[in-house]
Amino acid sequence: VLLWYSTIAVPLFGVSEADVSISNEDTKSILDRNLAKYSKSSLFLYLKAKYERAILKDMNAALLSYEQASDHSKHI
Repeated sequence: VLLWYSTIAVPLFGVSEADVSISNEDTKSILDRNLAKYSKSSLFLYLKAKYERAILKDMNAALLSYEQASDHSKHI
């Protein structure tokens, strides 16, 4: 839920950074922990891409993560 809020809800609804109760470091920590455990999870790779795009403003890294998420979900 915290990942969804940080990576999707905040950029989508235009919540200001003063209103955000989860820091970017906490978001990164949650992503890193879960990606270490579930390295091929398309959900966590998608959320990583959202983090890279919305928070870090790194489109190249985000596109790479989106591609990885897509590659790992082809079986669905």
